[in-house]
Amino acid sequence: MESGTTMDHGDRPVFDARSVVFDAAFDEKADPDLRAFRHAYRWVIDQVEKNGLVTTSTGVGPVPYPIAPAVAVLDPVAEPEIQRRVLSVVSALHRILQGYSEDAGLREYLQIPEHLARWVDRDLERGPARVDLCRFDLVGASLGSLRVLEFNCNCPGGLLYSGMVDTYWRAAPGMDAVISAWGAPPSRIEHETWFADWLLGLGRRNGGGREPADVTLFRPDHGNQLELEQMAAQLSRLGVTAKVCDATRYGAGHGPGVGYLKHSVPVDADPSAWTEFCEAVVTGRLTIPSGLAGRWIADNKLCLAVMSDPRFDSLFKPEERQAINALVPFSRRFGDGISKTEVLASRGELVAKRAYGTQGRYVVVGREVTAERWQDLIRNEAGGDWLFQEYVPTGSVGSSTGERYRDLSPCVVDGEIWGYASRISGNALMNVAQGGARQPVFTVVQAEDTGAGGES
Repeated sequence: MESGTTMDHGDRPVFDARSVVFDAAFDEKADPDLRAFRHAYRWVIDQVEKNGLVTTSTGVGPVPYPIAPAVAVLDPVAEPEIQRRVLSVVSALHRILQGYSEDAGLREYLQIPEHLARWVDRDLERGPARVDLCRFDLVGASLGSLRVLEFNCNCPGGLLYSGMVDTYWRAAPGMDAVISAWGAPPSRIEHETWFADWLLGLGRRNGGGREPADVTLFRPDHGNQLELEQMAAQLSRLGVTAKVCDATRYGAGHGPGVGYLKHSVPVDADPSAWTEFCEAVVTGRLTIPSGLAGRWIADNKLCLAVMSDPRFDSLFKPEERQAINALVPFSRRFGDGISKTEVLASRGELVAKRAYGTQGRYVVVGREVTAERWQDLIRNEAGGDWLFQEYVPTGSVGSSTGERYRDLSPCVVDGEIWGYASRISGNALMNVAQGGARQPVFTVVQAEDTGAGGES
């Protein structure tokens, strides 16, 4: 199996030498150079608790959102190239959206369930599909090893919290001078009403310039509600009171307007429960980011296989193909591009993912399970809606408390990178339930490339 090819600066580190990982235990006598970061970290934790940033991912009810004793700075030479590659792959995603309505083979390959596909087709009748908002999950220590694992085009989480955590670090005692000296300007997701401004602007653009009559945050009654309180608070600062309800209870009480859909793709849901909501979207009565087509096509993990499989090369422009080769790991649809025999023989090299799995569900890392579990997956669970992807090592950094793994998530809004998020953990999976925590990410103005860089 071949992974993506490297490009210029392939050995350039993703994170700059100014990045720090430290022991949260405060000791005035230890590591005096990190004393300011420890003071600031305690202040940031207080702000997280004071402002109600919580998670339920740990399974023990709402708890303060975990923040790592770490600060990340992107390498100033690597960052522009990361940005170029990511946005080229976003452009490639739009090629897939366009090709979906024109190429019967691509439609069949993506295996979108019929009860969703009919709404996707209705949505496409209104015009070209788009991805308004997504969060790429990247892993790898250098430009040459950096790969994208998911596109998160449905309802990407962590963007509001990441921007808020960045602002807390800037405001923490002693940090303003440090971050200013780095030359790291605030990103757009650090603005206190960025999400509300963007969502209302989307409603105006699709509503002929009129203010939306209704603004609704749609979430499952008993499901993921991460960041909903912060979304509502941003809207409130602009004088807008948002309704909050389950999308399956959309009905006559809602006027023409805009909404944010924080539901997983309803692959296993009762199709009839979604009829009124979907009808409102495809008729233009309700605007949601990316529409139904943009969400339900681009969030399908088999889009990674479309990009990786040479049979679909003609879909993409040369610059998109170059970025795909650099960022997208070997990815194939089960039974179509990779056989059961090949998968069984390559457990240590592959990760299995269901097309619409979320929050780590339906993801099996071959090297982390027994041969018996892998065989059971292949023989009894995996079908044509499963992706098998090359295993990509997560970049790590040493610290006084041991090795720490970290990822990088560019936040793409309207085709531009508005900021970055990152998690760091002692576990390579990095999700919050496994001990992962958020760290701020700062982007500095590119300095002259001296060939140096990286963390010592």
